[in-house]
Amino acid sequence: MKLNAFETIAIGMEYLRRLGKEVVEAIDYADFIVSRILGAMLNEAVRCVVDGNKPEEIDRAMKICTNFPMGPLELIDLAGVDIVLHGLETMEKDFGDRYHPAPLLLQMVRAGHLGRKIGKGFYDYP
Repeated sequence: MKLNAFETIAIGMEYLRRLGKEVVEAIDYADFIVSRILGAMLNEAVRCVVDGNKPEEIDRAMKICTNFPMGPLELIDLAGVDIVLHGLETMEKDFGDRYHPAPLLLQMVRAGHLGRKIGKGFYDYP
């Protein structure tokens, strides 16, 4: 029995629901919904650092004003500066200049400041 794409998706979504997962439908493009929106926000947070804002103040403001559990720069450090840079470069190819990575991200990757996994990113980790 050969299934078409719509049947395959329906079966997959039903399986995820049975596992207790919340299912969200998304059009197939680079980084889907959450990463696409998040990438733009993370990149803008990096630009705020370039503009002279302290990372801890940016993160504190976002936690207070948006009720996020962690700030965008803390999240970049957690995910990995190199991973965020790669995601933005991918989205830039698909969506254009609005996803052009802040130059500071490339500088940090070149310097080896990749975030928590190596102990240094926007913050220092023991």
